[in-house]
Amino acid sequence: MIVIVRQLVTWIRQRLATIALLMAAVSLLTGAVGALVTFAVMAGGRVVSFLGVAVVGVDVPAQQLMAGLFGYGLRSLGARSLGAAGAATGSTGYAAAALVGGGVVFALALVLPGLMYLRGTCSVYLVMRSSAN
Repeated sequence: MIVIVRQLVTWIRQRLATIALLMAAVSLLTGAVGALVTFAVMAGGRVVSFLGVAVVGVDVPAQQLMAGLFGYGLRSLGARSLGAAGAATGSTGYAAAALVGGGVVFALALVLPGLMYLRGTCSVYLVMRSSAN
């Protein structure tokens, strides 16, 4: 533990500008990927929800089918309705399946930028460690 702290203090003294620049690049790339993933999820969710209403014939408005993308579920929206408009959950399980599927996509979209940031941070550490030797 003391060896690691000593190594980090040495890096701060000698390579602070390099580390700060690399971490800024990692942060910018992570932000760009997060924005791109958010755009893809929202655009895809909108298209799929409108197609679900038009093609499959789900009896719930398309905007309420997208509630799963924002982390909402059947319990958070009320037992008998999918939103403030009071639309019924439908006689079939399409609305529940759309909310569950949207929740899974929402969770994956949140995890991806975080994993990318951790990978970038580890890469910066490994580059600094290999250049020190």
